Amino acid sequence: ITAIRKLDREAIGLTRLANGSAVYNLVVVAVDKEFPALSATTTVTVLVGDINDNIPKFTEPAFEVTLSEGTPVGTTVTKVKALDPDVGASLSYSFISDGPFQMRRDTGDVIVAEELTTVAGQIMELEISVSDGTSSSNGILIVRLVDANNNDPRFERSSYQFSVPENDHTGQLGMFIGKVLAYDLDLGANGKVTYYISSKTE
Repeated sequence: ITAIRKLDREAIGLTRLANGSAVYNLVVVAVDKEFPALSATTTVTVLVGDINDNIPKFTEPAFEVTLSEGTPVGTTVTKVKALDPDVGASLSYSFISDGPFQMRRDTGDVIVAEELTTVAGQIMELEISVSDGTSSSNGILIVRLVDANNNDPRFERSSYQFSVPENDHTGQLGMFIGKVLAYDLDLGANGKVTYYISSKTE
């Protein structure tokens, strides 16, 4: 008995045993040359064992996650996943690109390793890899960083003093007295400052 094509354990439609082997069940017939011909049959079971001949592949073309700059170090923020049809394939995940994250090699969990600080609209595209010990493939993790409202507004001066004349013709309702200015280092709406008077002396 010889093979006439490649024996592929992962081929669709094959029966598989608990150990992962694929099964080809053959019926072999032996016929003599007499007339009338006599024959006998037997069954042959061919077990096709697995070899590490498949490349692991990520389940997504790109994994994406959105994070706040205040996400604490040590937080698990997402997980990447790959599949390998080989039996007992042991997958190992890692980052190729440098960044403020680390990855658990056995699970694909992505963990914040450094304090996150943002630039407005910052997007990081980090290259990741998965290996089964023989072959590997690469993927992309896209991280979007958004600003957290973690900065207090600050006035340009610690105190202000304005002088105005008493009740002359300029002392009318709505007259301009002076201007105070504060700033906030947060981005977007988080950095927008509004003003009000919390107390006053008559």
